[in-house]
Amino acid sequence: MPHDIFISYAEEDGDWAKKLAGTVEAAGYPAWYYQRDYLSGSNYLAEVPKAILAARVVVVLVSEASLGSHQVDGEVVRAHEDGKRFMPLLIGMSHAEFQSRKETWRFAFRDYTSSRLDSVDWSVIAPKIVDGLRAQLAAADAAAAAPSAAPPSRIRPDSTCWIKGSGQLERTIDIATDLDDPRIAALAYSNDGARIMTFVEGIRDGKRNAYDYDYVGELGIWDINRGGPLWDESADLAKEKFAQDVRAFAFSPDGTRIVHKASVFDALTGASIGRLGGDADGIVAHSFSADGARLGSIREWSDEQGRPHYAVQIRETAGFEVKQNWECPDQPRTIALSPDGAWLATRRRPGLLDIWNVAAGKSRKPIEVDGGLAVWSPDRSGHIATDGPRVMVWSADTGQPVFTAGSSGFTFAGRMPSTIKAADSFFGNEHPFVSALAFAPDGALIAAADGNIIRLLNAKNGAARTSFAGHPQKSLQRYLTVSLGLRIGPNMHDRVRCLAFAPDGTRLASGGQAQAAGGFVQIKLWKP
Repeated sequence: MPHDIFISYAEEDGDWAKKLAGTVEAAGYPAWYYQRDYLSGSNYLAEVPKAILAARVVVVLVSEASLGSHQVDGEVVRAHEDGKRFMPLLIGMSHAEFQSRKETWRFAFRDYTSSRLDSVDWSVIAPKIVDGLRAQLAAADAAAAAPSAAPPSRIRPDSTCWIKGSGQLERTIDIATDLDDPRIAALAYSNDGARIMTFVEGIRDGKRNAYDYDYVGELGIWDINRGGPLWDESADLAKEKFAQDVRAFAFSPDGTRIVHKASVFDALTGASIGRLGGDADGIVAHSFSADGARLGSIREWSDEQGRPHYAVQIRETAGFEVKQNWECPDQPRTIALSPDGAWLATRRRPGLLDIWNVAAGKSRKPIEVDGGLAVWSPDRSGHIATDGPRVMVWSADTGQPVFTAGSSGFTFAGRMPSTIKAADSFFGNEHPFVSALAFAPDGALIAAADGNIIRLLNAKNGAARTSFAGHPQKSLQRYLTVSLGLRIGPNMHDRVRCLAFAPDGTRLASGGQAQAAGGFVQIKLWKP
């Protein structure tokens, strides 16, 4: 039912919540509290945020039990980020005591006074609570009625906390999705820098258990200046829920075409415009050359005995017909064409990177790597960066490492025992491997994401230029991590999953992983 008040409390304080709800409802203010109003069988992570959002005031019962409750803590954070007004009511402790024990709540409640529920008879305190709620509701109504300076936009100016160095978060694009645990798995700019392609993957319809995750993906093209998607819901691509196969997508450098497996689509309309020529069934990965003239693909198939085979295919994009085709070993999963199309990298299991001379269709001795990413430098130096515990840059000519990020006195979080504790306690970073890589267009910088942190490195020697929190949550989380130096858990930050520089190098786009059930994910546009 509609309600004005959301009551946040620990299970041990259920009797107080029931008494409070009866009092405020008798005064004409409907309330919502879990014990009575939670729908049996519904998803807590979906139901409670909706109840908080619908309320105008959030009452928090502060007690020994609630101070240790993850649920109450999450409800306070959510209410604060939704801009709700608070009324903290104390049970068994003083205002000074709860402030000294819960820094997060002290910040969230900093503009509100608290009252003790158990210090006087209920008949004395109840009218004061009702009067206080009446004033809070009037203030909430006045704030809601105040004219806004401008209508909300899907792209909005933003700010962030830089950990060191300087820089600015220019804007944020919110991408709504109904998938659970959504993440932006891939980003790509169009040649003019006006559009970004995204592939958002997540769990469909909550269909998961301990052993089975039904992952699907959603593809979209976003107009950076306007903030909205280019396609309407009737577009061929917009209607589809793809399997979790982000490597099978490629965005042409000029921003006009999208290739998915064997199909080609118009990137501006989402309409299907044809198929790849030759044997295109079973394609699992694509990569365009920087000039858009060539498309490299990995195809897999089985022979009559059921044995798997893998091949690299090179097509000229003028007609998408196969110009070269050669078999390759050991289940390759990543493909990357060099800027001039002369070299091609494929990563295969277990942890080997093959560098192929495209003209000859032959590779040199494979390079042992830890991760699954391979990104070519755009400066035509023949350098390629790989991920893993550290960023490594290799020479395609020699197959030897040019540098390892860390060799110049810079270490990614979690690489050495002395850095693990500091990084984990400050950022709540539980994912120490590099999760995304991108070269700047001039080849001078490498952007690398390490969990929630984006680091900019000198592409010539790996020296650190700066680092910053890539996808921090809003003001409360920034306050906790930066001002107080407190640990935040994995549900309170947003992992960086992909990076892309704009063609002119003036922006760096990052895509996040929202560790929540449905809602939205974000593209953040930075001035590097």
